[in-house]
Amino acid sequence: MRYIRRKYPPANTLLIAVDIGKIRNCACFVSSSGKVLRRRFYFTNTIDGFNNLIRQTKFYQKKEKLPHTLFGMEPSGYYWIHLYEDLIIRGKRVVTVSPLAVNRNRETINVSKDKSDPKDAYNIADLMKQGKFYFPIYRDKEIRELKRFTKIYYRLISQKASLRCRLRGVVGYAFPELEHYFEDILAKSTIIILENYPFLSQIKKLGKS
Repeated sequence: MRYIRRKYPPANTLLIAVDIGKIRNCACFVSSSGKVLRRRFYFTNTIDGFNNLIRQTKFYQKKEKLPHTLFGMEPSGYYWIHLYEDLIIRGKRVVTVSPLAVNRNRETINVSKDKSDPKDAYNIADLMKQGKFYFPIYRDKEIRELKRFTKIYYRLISQKASLRCRLRGVVGYAFPELEHYFEDILAKSTIIILENYPFLSQIKKLGKS
């Protein structure tokens, strides 16, 4: 992902800052002049929730006579991607703010350091008002999906290697001679032995036969 930075949001713009969550999100509505219209608006991370966000956006646009909108969020994790793509499909302008900037700005506006604090939506809105945001430039959807799943694949490979090392350490401690007889501790025969006879005392009772 590449970014283009813009100095300040245009005038007569409704800023909608969203603090992304796994189940539900929290939005803060602020005018580009700095007027806070609503600090907390909760909506679910579903298509129905996204529709509620758009309805609320249109309400404040009409009420405050703000013809333009600018949505902003922190691109951490992967939950934000669904809302981001939905807004792009609807033809909305969407920006992102740096997670580092969010952490630094949290201290200046007296917001809790707890990342689940709903005040983070106002924190993001404050950064947008200052012009500290970026316009992400995305590649084609197919390439984005391929890149995303490639990252997941290599992450799983790394986790598998880590778990293998941990298992080898545990088995080496409990059964110090096992690897002399079984080169691969993840082989089916090794797993069967460990599942049925997890203690040395059980193996001793079997005898040499």
